[in-house]
Parts: sequence; structure tokens; C-alpha cells
Amino acid sequence: MTKTQTERWNPFYLLLIVTSFAFVLTALAYVFVPILEQKAGEAGQAPPHSPIRDSLRHDGWLWLLCEGGAIVLLSVLSMAVDRLRRWKKPPAEG
Repeated sequence: MTKTQTERWNPFYLLLIVTSFAFVLTALAYVFVPILEQKAGEAGQAPPHSPIRDSLRHDGWLWLLCEGGAIVLLSVLSMAVDRLRRWKKPPAEG
């Protein structure tokens, strides 16, 4: 099925892509930032204080949980919008 010029983009799909990208970045940061901090400490050069790193270290699991929930919600909403549009569309002639 090809997309016609009159079909609009699903706004939830775009939000889903952005949220998924944020989830991946947060997950990578949650894993690698402590490792990089440890290596910097072992090299004798302590990393400068950062409130973002502190928040990631203490609340990173909560960030990931919220972003994962948003991914599930946006996925369901995106599928619902697509299904509603398909039901409203008149059947194609044969």
C-alpha cells in the first residue's frame, strides 16, 4: 500500500520516534557514564561536578521507566490513530 499525497502524518508516530531515540540515549548514558567516570578517577583526573550526571546516577532507572512507559503509550496511540483512519477511509474500488 503506497502513501498518497492526501494522507497526513500520524503525530504520535513522530513523537514515538523522538521518545525512542531519547530512551536509547538515556540507556547508553546510564550504562557508560559511570564507567567513564570510574576510568577518569583511575587515571587521576576526577570529572567535574555535573547535576545531570548526578541525576542520571541516582534517578536514571526512573528516567528509563518513564520513557519506556511513554513508548508503550505512544505506540498504542499511534496504532489507534492508524486504525481509526483506516476505518474512516472508504473501501477501494476493485
